[in-house]
Order: sequence, then structure tokens, then C-alpha cells
Amino acid sequence: QQQQQQQQVCLRPKDIALTGFRKLLSQQWTRSKITRSSKGGSWDLSALPILDASDRVIGTLSQSDMRGMTKCHLKELLLPVMEYRKAMGTIHNSQVVVEPTTTLSVAIQKIVKEDVHRAWIVDDGVLVGVVSMTDVLSRFSPYDFTFLPYFLRSRL
Repeated sequence: QQQQQQQQVCLRPKDIALTGFRKLLSQQWTRSKITRSSKGGSWDLSALPILDASDRVIGTLSQSDMRGMTKCHLKELLLPVMEYRKAMGTIHNSQVVVEPTTTLSVAIQKIVKEDVHRAWIVDDGVLVGVVSMTDVLSRFSPYDFTFLPYFLRSRL
């Protein structure tokens, strides 16, 4: 569990938004670097969980939280992440949290119902993973999603 916590990439409510986006858009978070294996391919983070002092998921900072960013909004990047999301109008009150035993069908239903993109997976109060609609689509679609990291970044 300690090793898992060392690999966990997250934010705290008082973290500065700019720091969060730097973490989020960093090239260091790839599956091969985290697991020390190249078998799993690579992926980019599209969101980071925001955890409270008890390590509960209280929010999400995602690449889409940069939408609408103009030079007149640059000062908001210096706000704590939760204040940034409020100032930019990107705060979403609902966070979908599921357990490892939750079926994929139930997780998808919760994601769709809450109109979010991902569900954070929590086991005994500890964040252990995430499942996103992109994960689901790329797993079950015959379409080749290998270009996806480029596509996501080009749309920011």
C-alpha cells in the first residue's frame, strides 16, 4: 500500500492550479515509467483527483478545466485549485466514486447519470484507480485510439 501511495498522482485543495496543470500535462506520467514496464503501452493523464486531508476524493482537475483560458484569466492559475475551478466556472459538485467490485456497467451508469467523464475507484477509503469513458471506448471500440494523447492536447 505504501508503494501504491508513492506512485499516486493527486492534488490537495490548497495546491495552486498552475502546479496542478503542470502535473497533469507532464510527460513523466506514462504507464511504462510508473510500472517500469513497456508491455502496457503508454498513456497520458487527462485528470487528477483532488483529495482532502483524509484522502477522500473531493474534486477533479482535468484538461477540460483549461477551456476558456485567455490571457485575462492567467492570474486565476495562481489560485488554489478549488478556488480556480470556482473562478473559471468549471466546478462540478458531483464526483463519481466506485469500489473495485463495482461492475463496469454500474460504473458507466453512474458516470452518465452524473454527466462526468470518469469514476474514481476507491478501496477501503484509499484511491486505487480511475476508469474513464475514454478507457471504456478505447477498450471496446474497433477504432484505433493510439493517436488520442495528441488529439486531446491539440484541442486545449
